[in-house]
Amino acid sequence: MGARFERKHQWLDPGQCFPKGTSFAEITDMQVEFVMYRLKNRPRKGLGYKTPHKVFFDENGLKAA
Repeated sequence: MGARFERKHQWLDPGQCFPKGTSFAEITDMQVEFVMYRLKNRPRKGLGYKTPHKVFFDENGLKAA
């Protein structure tokens, strides 16, 4: 269980990047882009372990940049 727990929690949690009470005036656009990238490219069980990014582009017949 230990390794599984670690793998599950190695992914980015937005609360880890932007803790409660963080002033968004101090957060750069690059930091926001990084968090968005990590969240869009995280496999989801509900999507058959595909990423939201892949599902969006596949369903809309688009090619990812």
